[in-house]
Amino acid sequence: APVDLTKRGEHVSPSTWRTMLEQKDEKILIDVRNDYEWKVGRFEGADLPPCETFREFEKYADDLKDRVNPVKTPVMMYCTGGIRCELYSSILKERGFDKVYQLDGGVINYGLEEGSAHWQGKLFVFDDRLTVPISEDETPVIGTCHHCGVPNESYYNCANMDCNTLFLCCPDCLKEYTGCCG
Repeated sequence: APVDLTKRGEHVSPSTWRTMLEQKDEKILIDVRNDYEWKVGRFEGADLPPCETFREFEKYADDLKDRVNPVKTPVMMYCTGGIRCELYSSILKERGFDKVYQLDGGVINYGLEEGSAHWQGKLFVFDDRLTVPISEDETPVIGTCHHCGVPNESYYNCANMDCNTLFLCCPDCLKEYTGCCG
């Protein structure tokens, strides 16, 4: 479906974002990344829409509109670098959400400017590293091993070539399951 990209959320700087997170007012905080990105790192209190594709976000926006007042309830959204928020914020604006805010430059920019304040875990990146800290600050490990559930933030592609699923795995289970997810 066509989306009017002239209707986008307001870009807010990392320092303004941090201030907004620290305010105790009613708001919705949405992580518009993929679930595998969410599992290893996110802002405290963020919701992950149950969407596997961009198309599913429209239903999520409609459902959200039924749960909160779209005119009064601020919606803060973020992604890795800010690109996905352009589309998602436009969908919210088209659905009548008035106060839509995007983290300018995404989590990457936030880490550079504000460190890890209000951030948990690591940031998923789309290169061979797979996960990186957003700053030099310590953060709690929020990911868990796919097999045994211990805290873990190391992603692997399943060694079964027919599967190749991306999964979190601790070193012990990686050895026990010979690099496979199942």
